[in-house]
Amino acid sequence: MLIICSRNSNRAPRLYNSYHVFKDDFELFVAGDKIPIYLSENNFIDISQAKPNFFPRVFNFFYLLYFSSIFTIKINHYKYLLKQLSFIILKKIKDKQFDIVIVHHIDLLPVLSYLKSIMNFKLVVNLHEYYPKEFDDQKNWSKMGEYWDNLCEYFFDDVDLFLSVNKSISDSFIENFNLVHKTFLTFPNVKPFEKLKIINNDKKEISLIHHGAAIPSRNIEAMIKLMDFLPENYVLYLMLLERNPEYYNSLKTFQSSRIVFIEPVSFDEITRVLNKFDIGLYYLTPSNFNEKNSLPNKFFEFIQARLCIAISPVKEMKNIVQDYNLGIISDEFNINDLANKIKSLARKDILNFKMNVDSCSYRFSLDFHKESVLKEIKKL
Repeated sequence: MLIICSRNSNRAPRLYNSYHVFKDDFELFVAGDKIPIYLSENNFIDISQAKPNFFPRVFNFFYLLYFSSIFTIKINHYKYLLKQLSFIILKKIKDKQFDIVIVHHIDLLPVLSYLKSIMNFKLVVNLHEYYPKEFDDQKNWSKMGEYWDNLCEYFFDDVDLFLSVNKSISDSFIENFNLVHKTFLTFPNVKPFEKLKIINNDKKEISLIHHGAAIPSRNIEAMIKLMDFLPENYVLYLMLLERNPEYYNSLKTFQSSRIVFIEPVSFDEITRVLNKFDIGLYYLTPSNFNEKNSLPNKFFEFIQARLCIAISPVKEMKNIVQDYNLGIISDEFNINDLANKIKSLARKDILNFKMNVDSCSYRFSLDFHKESVLKEIKKL
């Protein structure tokens, strides 16, 4: 098996999950831009990109000559193949033998569709988003949205199985591209199951935690503003990755005795660090299609950490919190409303929610999903 993850392969959560699902059942190789710490160098294929030593048009010309010597290219496929990364993939794997190739995201699907025609592997796509509407809140998105729409239209028929982050994303692809449900399997951004104790804090302080990348679209300042509506014994802890230095530094100006910044920890340590807090907080005001249907890593990290969960009414997260009674959800996308619900919680309510989270922690773990994913992959 080959798993291709061209973006941040050394720290990609869904690649981590894929690797740990398949490593015991397959001879497994990973192609990426940086080697993950859990992978042997002998099983890593470096597909990091270097700047060409000649003009892009010259590169494209020679790449097309090379590609055309192997394949008959359809005219409307050219623009999907004229990428340095596609050329790297072609050069690195065309002489190797793989039974199954799993690609994360869809940007490399075109070159893999062509390679499948001569290598006869089964092709699996791990869908992280609904790509045609990924940034549909941006004014200049229509052209890019059309690009992804056409890519899906041209190449999805060559895919044997889709692994999708949630049902909403699956349904959108199925409906818009006339696909069949049996080729889709929901594989959310779950974490490995951890046997952690429920912490029943009896201190005066009630601690909230939010963690993840500090990027403007997350609107973290809204969660900071929420603290203005909570009593003095509530403290918000922020464990943020500095993805956008300017934005991160602007958030740091709010640091106080009630807004505490803590150092990020490694991927494997997150849930154990979160475990000591009371409430996992994620107030998201969706600005595009994917945010409206998001079911992020941090949600499942809250679950493995056995935290009471407090969220805004984002559909996929809301459904799980309601179905399993895991915490509180604001009625609207309004921080005052969420603050009122948080401060209405007694200590025993927080503990009861933590106990409910503990009861379903295996159901929402990588260990639970591993069996169904393996079963479908082996059917191929």
